[in-house]
This record gives sequence, C-alpha cells and structure tokens, in this order.
Amino acid sequence: AKPTSSPIDSCGDGVCQMHETSTVCSGDCGDLALATNDIKDRGAQGTMFDVVALRDVSITSFDLYCNRAVTEQLQIYTRQGSYKGHELSQDGWTLVYDKMVSLGGRDNLVELDALDSVVEIAEGTRQAFYIFTNGVVLYTGGTREGNLYAADDALGFYEGVGIDAGTFSGNTGNLWAPRVFSGNIR
Repeated sequence: AKPTSSPIDSCGDGVCQMHETSTVCSGDCGDLALATNDIKDRGAQGTMFDVVALRDVSITSFDLYCNRAVTEQLQIYTRQGSYKGHELSQDGWTLVYDKMVSLGGRDNLVELDALDSVVEIAEGTRQAFYIFTNGVVLYTGGTREGNLYAADDALGFYEGVGIDAGTFSGNTGNLWAPRVFSGNIR
C-alpha cells in the first residue's frame, strides 16, 4: 500500500493551510497580514470593526493610515463578540495597545510594533477592535455595516464604523457607518 501524505507535506508551498501554524510552518504562516483596503478618502479619531477567525489565529499588530504626520498617542481596544451595541461605552473592552506613535500622514502606511497583548481568537469566534488616535485613522465608506469586506484562509474582516469626538463618547451622533478600516491586520 502506498503511504498517505501527512498534512505537514504542504509546508513550504507558500500557503498557510488550515492545519499549519506559525510554529510548525513559519515559512507559510509567519508574519501574515490581511489587507483590508487602501482607499483613504475619509477618517475620524477612531474606527471599530469585527473580524471572525476561520481558524485559530493570533492578532499581533496592525498597519494603518493616519491623516497627519505627527507623533500621537494611539490606542487599540478589543472585545470578544461584536462591537455592535458597545460603541459608546468602554465596558467590556480591553486595551491591548497604548503607545506614542509617529504617524506617517495620509500616504504612508504606519506599521505598528507588537500589541501589548496578543489577541488569540479561536476558530469561528467573532472579535471586535477599536483603533483610536487624535491623529485621525483613515478609512473609506462601505456598502453596509456588518458586511464581509475581505477574507483570507484565516480571517474574515467586516465593515464597521468611524467614531469622532474621543474614545467612547456616549453620543450616537459621533458614529459614522458604514466605514471600512484602511490598512492591514497582522
């Protein structure tokens, strides 16, 4: 009888397969990023969006565009489940990044360093993110809040909202939807 191939045999093919991980097959699965969108025609101090893990994933960082070339405090919050219904209050959100960042301006993608806490997302789980800076996070308009916008074999990215007037303002008048975050999820 001919031996069957093991799942590891695909390591090195340039594709991070469902059974591969960054530990077992770093060449295929190390430092991956989902590009969300590179249109940067709108912006606000913050943006919220959901992702769904199509396999177990670890979110380690983000790349983003900002409106101004200045050094500003940048914060990233996360929560399990959707941001929907949680846009106005900090309750249930966890701060996973809080640093001064040199923002590159409208046309320069800023590669953030590692999150203060890696965000582990189990397969099939929805996770929300909120990125905030006074330097204005850039995004574009979407078609419908909650629509799947981009995906790869590990992650689905959904249209979200833009938020003006500070973190968790409590005011629905500060929400803009639908909005699509411009950058990369690492």
